[in-house]
Amino acid sequence: MPLALALALLVGGFLPGALQAQEASPEANYRATVMQGIRYHFGALRLLTGGGVDLPSHVVHHASSLETLSGLAHDIFPEGSGGDATRALPVIWTDAEGFQEKLEAFQSAAAALHQAAEAGNTDAVASGVRDVGSTCSACHDDYRADSGQQ
Repeated sequence: MPLALALALLVGGFLPGALQAQEASPEANYRATVMQGIRYHFGALRLLTGGGVDLPSHVVHHASSLETLSGLAHDIFPEGSGGDATRALPVIWTDAEGFQEKLEAFQSAAAALHQAAEAGNTDAVASGVRDVGSTCSACHDDYRADSGQQ
């Protein structure tokens, strides 16, 4: 048997199983999409509040979107939506009370940031961006696997 054919059969035999084991559930895919939206709006806010982008009228829009997405966060971690294809750690469900506290801190920080943006208070917005970032880090430290770790 030629080497190329043997390699093709070998890879073909193992690859589909490996892909199936890594496939995330629809719930986990939706969660990843919402979390990516949070990341993008937060990143835009960081650029608008100290990253050299001077578009002050955009701040309130990103803050509003961030607050809206934070409100969805409590619904996007249904029991059983973890697994090898996600970075969600099992402790999310075994420490549901602690996880809920972290989500509420994030939601409160996002709401305060949005209020500051609506008021046009640039100092409070900058502080709010830092506060939101702290709540994200606090939750990720305890409830999200590092890249490559599951």
